Formats: sequence, structure tokens, C-alpha cells
Amino acid sequence: MSEPFSAGRRRALKIGAALIAGSALSAGGWTVWHRGRNLYQIRRERTLMQTSVSINVFSSDPTAARRAIQAAFERMATVVAILNRFDPHSAVARRKASPLDYAMLGELNTRPRTTYEALIRNRNPALGDAAEGEHA
Repeated sequence: MSEPFSAGRRRALKIGAALIAGSALSAGGWTVWHRGRNLYQIRRERTLMQTSVSINVFSSDPTAARRAIQAAFERMATVVAILNRFDPHSAVARRKASPLDYAMLGELNTRPRTTYEALIRNRNPALGDAAEGEHA
């Protein structure tokens, strides 16, 4: 008995199906599968912080599942806004711009990813704001 498709054709069909599915998901589209009598699988995929994030929800109510997924992505977007070091108004960017921020062996131009914030203890009130830029 001969197979209806050759191995090369089956591989091409699998790649084509994967490309179609990937393009639908990468566009931020919703995917809904009916899994059982009263069970739906709802999936949405988006890119956040240069990472593909996918949320799958199994529910009997697709509308409630979509609202839950949307709320989860909105919450993740607020966290991304807080952690974004490229936005000059984010909390991380403000801390990195602080004169107390320093890198270990930074003077050797090693450019490490991790930086530290100096802690000033027992600040001399006679120095005023001059002590703000010095490391402890």
C-alpha cells in the first residue's frame, strides 16, 4: 500500500501549517479550540520585553477567558513599563541615572550587566548635597 504523500511533501505541509499558525499567533490574534462538550481552550500570544509570552486558558466560558487573558496582558504591560530601562521616566532608568549607581570594575571598562547602588550612612550635614554623588 502506497502512502498518499511522500516524506518531502509531508514535511512541507507541516512547515506550511506551522508558518500559518505562527503568523496568526504572532499577530496577537486569538486562537480558540473547542476541546469538549463545555470546554474551550483560548490562547493568545504577544511579545513583551523581547520575549514571546503565551497564555492558555481552559474554560467553559470563552468570553470570561478572553477577559482574563486581556487583564493578564494589561498587568504584564504595566510591569514592563516599570521595568523598562530605556524609558527615561521609568523607575529603573531613574535608579540607573542616580549618581549612587556604580558597577564593579567599571573603571576597567568591563561593562557588567549588574550595577549596585551605594548606601550613604552617617551623612555629614555640613557637606550638604555634595555627599550625594560619592560612593560609600
